[in-house]
Amino acid sequence: MHVTSSVRSLIGVDITSTTVRLIELAAGRSTITMGGLAVEALPPGAVIGRRLQQPLAVASALSQALAVLAPRTRRAAVAVPTSATTTSRLCLPADLDDADIAAHLEWDSDKYFAVPFTELAIDFHRLQQDDSSAAHQDIEVVACLESRVSQLVTLLRDVDLEPVAVDLEHLALQRALHGLACDRGRGGVVLVDLHADLVAVHIWQQGDWVCSRDFPRPGGDTMVARSDEAYALDQARLVVACVALCGMLCSMPLPDRVFVGGELPDACEAFLEGLMAGGLREVEMADPLAGLQGVRPDWSRFSPTLLAASGLAMWSP
Repeated sequence: MHVTSSVRSLIGVDITSTTVRLIELAAGRSTITMGGLAVEALPPGAVIGRRLQQPLAVASALSQALAVLAPRTRRAAVAVPTSATTTSRLCLPADLDDADIAAHLEWDSDKYFAVPFTELAIDFHRLQQDDSSAAHQDIEVVACLESRVSQLVTLLRDVDLEPVAVDLEHLALQRALHGLACDRGRGGVVLVDLHADLVAVHIWQQGDWVCSRDFPRPGGDTMVARSDEAYALDQARLVVACVALCGMLCSMPLPDRVFVGGELPDACEAFLEGLMAGGLREVEMADPLAGLQGVRPDWSRFSPTLLAASGLAMWSP
């Protein structure tokens, strides 16, 4: 399919332990049009524990996926796993500008970061303020190892893509939910993103990200072979336990609304019923392709697995 030349497309690149997933989206004034998608399997061991262990193998799979996608753009966005970052909030004088804040973070880096400042990639943004705190500003600071960022940037460039953004995983996921799931007027939301080797749980309250945790997923890599209802119910019990543990570790009550996506058991109905039987109340299947223009019928079945990729392709400066 084709998009108008006045609309700039972007490729979302999601790299998991088993696959590389690409989706091309073009954002217009009021619509987002899907240009295509491609999914390519990775060899065992290429990605372990969310880290690229075999960059050449990942680059090869990415090249093959790009050949299938045949995108109209080379602009791409990729994400650092939330579990690989540290996030903190600082209260600083209101008169500090961006340069002052950056200088402050570097000067007092030993107070905020566990590794040397020179080894970190750091970003920050200002949080919403009320009038009662006019003398101060709240800053959210995100840091991760520079090597994690540079590895992803190098990977994209090696396959002739232009890296326009290295995003945070939870920001991409929130974007993929089209803002509906995390609407400030509807309270909190839990998103469970199932990977072959882990269960990622993300929590938002009143539209703001609160926390994310990764938990092991025993037997997740045998999901294709184990497609019966007993396996689906077993996985549902695992997810219920992971969500409860995430709430405990984050020291917060769990929201009622739960979205699930990623590599789901084949017996999806039994899986969803098992989640609700386990105490999760409002459970919905994540569908990041809902509302997009140009979605072919054969693409819809991939939707639950395209949360991160689609959210990345929706990135804008």
